[in-house]
Amino acid sequence: MVTFLNWVKRELCSRFIWFYFQLLFLISKSDADLMTQKLDRRLILMARTIVVLFREFELIARKTDITIPQYRFFLALKRGPKRAGELALRSSIRKPTASALIADMEKRGLIERQPDADDGRSVQLRLTEKGLEKQREFEEELARHLPTHLEKGDEENMLNAFSELAYIIDDQTNELSDDLAVEIPDLI
Repeated sequence: MVTFLNWVKRELCSRFIWFYFQLLFLISKSDADLMTQKLDRRLILMARTIVVLFREFELIARKTDITIPQYRFFLALKRGPKRAGELALRSSIRKPTASALIADMEKRGLIERQPDADDGRSVQLRLTEKGLEKQREFEEELARHLPTHLEKGDEENMLNAFSELAYIIDDQTNELSDDLAVEIPDLI
């Protein structure tokens, strides 16, 4: 049971950062109906909580010697090799920024290039063992940090709520990527 809870906490940490970006994306959606509805105060508190936790996650990222954009690359590449342009798109990063991140991550041995099996003129990027270890290190540090917030409340209900939210956002992300013809990384 302890192993399962550790897994849940680690998975929630890895997905929590995407909640923040997904929430920003949904808030920026220019749907007039969304703008005219009276917002539930709990949604504002949720957004504030995500922003505060995101700042804490940035500090943990520095401690583990990665950046949040690099972590987004890790999440996108965890599902398999990607071309640089696809990786930039999935990670919501502009191509020039992506190029600099790729160069740095490649230099550090976190990712490597491999020929694209579908297009011999192109290359794909994939995580190395060192990259997978760096991702695990960051997620485990996040998982160690989150219980400091959960222990003061109903931990089980909060973990269940975040798990449910992860699945909902994942479904919405898949729908949005179909509607917008943009691939956004899966949370789950």
